[in-house]
Amino acid sequence: MDRHVGDFISGDVLIEDGKIKAIGRNLDISRETYVVAATNRIIMPGFVDTHHHFYQGILRSILVNGLLNPDYNATINGPITAAYKPDDVYARSLISALGMIDMGTTLAVDTSQSSHTPEHTDAGIKALNESGMRVVYAYWLGQGTSMQYPQDSARLRKQYFNSEDQMLTLALASVLDPKSFTYARENGLRIVSHGWTSAVSRACMNSTKPGFYGRGTNSFIATICPKMPWESFATMAFASHSRRQSK
Repeated sequence: MDRHVGDFISGDVLIEDGKIKAIGRNLDISRETYVVAATNRIIMPGFVDTHHHFYQGILRSILVNGLLNPDYNATINGPITAAYKPDDVYARSLISALGMIDMGTTLAVDTSQSSHTPEHTDAGIKALNESGMRVVYAYWLGQGTSMQYPQDSARLRKQYFNSEDQMLTLALASVLDPKSFTYARENGLRIVSHGWTSAVSRACMNSTKPGFYGRGTNSFIATICPKMPWESFATMAFASHSRRQSK
C-alpha cells in the first residue's frame, strides 16, 4: 500500500516508544531489542471505532430489541445514566476499553455522556488511561446541577491532555451547535458532533461561516440528515480545506 516501503511476503516491524519506527525486510536492530516471533502471522492495524459510549459498555445486553427513541432515550440515556457514580463510570469504562482491545479495536472515540460532575469526568479519563488504548475523549454533557460543561474542558486539557502526542487526546462533543463549535475553535479543541435531527439540519444550513466545518470535525448518527444540509456540509468543509492549501 505504501510504494516507498514496497510489498513483501515476510518482513519486520520495528516499534520504539510505542510507535512504529520502521517496516521492511531484515531490519537492523540492536541485541537489546525484544523480538516477537510472528512467523506466518498477519500484522495489521487495529479496528477504529468512531462512536462509542464507554460508560455504557456494561449495559449493552439489556436493550437488545430497543429503538433509539423512545427506548434508549427513556432508559439508558435517562434514569440509568443519571444514577451513575464516579466509581461506576470508572469500572464500566475500563471494562469497555479492555473488551474492545480483546476484540481487535485499538482506537476509539469515547463520547462521554456521564460528566455529571468533574469527579465523574476524571473517573472516565482514569479508566481510559489505565486501559492502554488509544482514545479520543470527547467531553460532553452529563446530568444534574454540578455539571461543568463545556468550561471544565480547560481544566481537563491542562491536567490530562497537555500534549497531542499521547495515547489519550481531547475533543469537545456537541450537537451541531454554532456556539459549541465556536467555543471549541476558540479553545483549540476538535469537535465530535453527535446526533442529527431536523433542528440540527437547520443549524447546519444556517452555519455558513467559513471554517465552521472542516478539519477536526467528526460527525456521526447523521443518517437522517436530508440531502441539502449534507451538500452544505461538504461545500464548507471543502472551502475550508482549500483555504488551508492555498496558504
